[in-house]
Amino acid sequence: MAPKANVSYQDIEKNFPLKGQYIFRFKIMHENNIVWLDLADKTSKLPTYKDRIAVKATRITWESTN
Repeated sequence: MAPKANVSYQDIEKNFPLKGQYIFRFKIMHENNIVWLDLADKTSKLPTYKDRIAVKATRITWESTN
């Protein structure tokens, strides 16, 4: 497993264990508020919240893009 500083959005998509297409959101702290961030760039390194990667996955279809 890669260190969390090197994990990208692509890594989450590629290794997600459930079938289907998903919207992934990542928990961050912004101006003393917890918010869920959508990343547009799939090569982006993932943000962390309290030194952990927190992901919310919402299934949009059961069918894979592969």
